[in-house]
Amino acid sequence: MKISVIIPSFNSAKTIEDTIQSVIGQHWADLEIIVQDGGSTDNTEAIVVKYPLARSGWHSEPDKGIYDAMNKSINRATGAIVAILNSDDTWLPGTLNRITSVFSHNPDVGIVSGSIEVWEDLPSGAKVVLRSSLLHLHKGMTIQHPATFVRRNVYERVGLFNTSYRIGADYDFVLRCLKAHIPWIIIDDVLTRMRAGGKGGSTFNFDDW
Repeated sequence: MKISVIIPSFNSAKTIEDTIQSVIGQHWADLEIIVQDGGSTDNTEAIVVKYPLARSGWHSEPDKGIYDAMNKSINRATGAIVAILNSDDTWLPGTLNRITSVFSHNPDVGIVSGSIEVWEDLPSGAKVVLRSSLLHLHKGMTIQHPATFVRRNVYERVGLFNTSYRIGADYDFVLRCLKAHIPWIIIDDVLTRMRAGGKGGSTFNFDDW
C-alpha cells in the first residue's frame, strides 16, 4: 500500500529535519514524501535535499496559505493513502504499520484518525494527549488532523480544502466527508507528536486544549 505524506513548510529549518526523519524512520517500502514549500528564505531546502526521498518531492513556490499548499500537494500525490504532517510535527514509531493494518482490514473505510500528543518544546515542558472524536463536532473541530489518514479517492469524491477559510478548512472538510457518508474509523493510538508553545514564548495551557 503506497503512502503519500504531505509536509507543508515555510521557513521550517529548525524543525523539518525531525519531521522528515520520523517519516523515513517508519521504514515503509512504498512511501512518497511531498514537501510543498511556500518560498522559504532560511535553510529549509538545504535540509530537505539531504534526504533523497524528500528531495524528490520538494517543490517551493509562493502560495495562498497552508490549505493552498495542501491542495497543491494532494494534486501531486500518487499514494492510495494521503497523510498531512506539519513541518514541526513528528510521527511516532510504528504509525504507518498501525494505520495500514486498519485500512487493509477495512477496505470500505475512507478515513482513519488517531490521537496526538501535544508537547511544550521546553525543558520539563507539559504535554497532553488529544483524542479524535466524531461525537462532538457540533462543538468544534474534534478530529486531530495531524493524526488523520485519508484514501486519495475521498478527495476525488468530496473535493479539496476550501481556501476561503483561513484556519477552518480542515473542519469544513471533515463536515463534508460526514455529509457524503465517508466511512470513518477512530483509533485510540497516539500517532503524532505536535509542538505547542516552546521557544516562541507562547504559554501552554491545558484548559486551552
